[in-house]
Amino acid sequence: MGRAEVQIEEIFRLANLVVLFLTLIVASYTDVTQRKVYNWTTYPAAALGLALGYLAAGVGQAPSLAGPGVGLLDRLAGLGLGFGILFAFNRAHDARAVGVGDVKLMGAIGSLVGAYLTLWALFWGSLVGAVIAVWVLLGQGKLMRGVGRSLMAAVRLRRSSPPTKSPTPSGEEGAEGSEPETPPEQQRIPYGVALAFGTMVAWFLHAPSTGW
Repeated sequence: MGRAEVQIEEIFRLANLVVLFLTLIVASYTDVTQRKVYNWTTYPAAALGLALGYLAAGVGQAPSLAGPGVGLLDRLAGLGLGFGILFAFNRAHDARAVGVGDVKLMGAIGSLVGAYLTLWALFWGSLVGAVIAVWVLLGQGKLMRGVGRSLMAAVRLRRSSPPTKSPTPSGEEGAEGSEPETPPEQQRIPYGVALAFGTMVAWFLHAPSTGW
């Protein structure tokens, strides 16, 4: 490979890095401020990831999950893994945890980093997401209220007394400690932020082994 070809490849790799971090920043901002990750962020990023992967290394070889890969095939595998795993999670669990925008974001991330780093990004993103979930629950007071209810239930069971009910404002009986539900948009965890941080952690910890 000539010097000019190496320089061109490095230019495409740098462009890929710029697109990746711009995508993470924009997606995190809109997820925090508007509770959405928009298509105009994820679709162009996914397309650019595939294009830059091809321009930097051609079609490439079949990707391996045990190590880094290069080229279009590796980017396609990353897109499929990122989108597919989070889509399955979205369908199996409450969509307030992982929204459709988060699924598309992870697909775009996969197209920009390839299959190997996609798995690491999902791993670190899930850890960051768990921390954010605890923080959100603490902020809403739900975690402590849930612990309190569990302790009260344990005390009642120990005393072998039935749970008491308190009248609601309408005069009907309801469960003790009932309170208005938090609006769904306030309950949603900004999982796009977790994916962004997880991707950055994966990049800085594992990208050196990929040749980036």
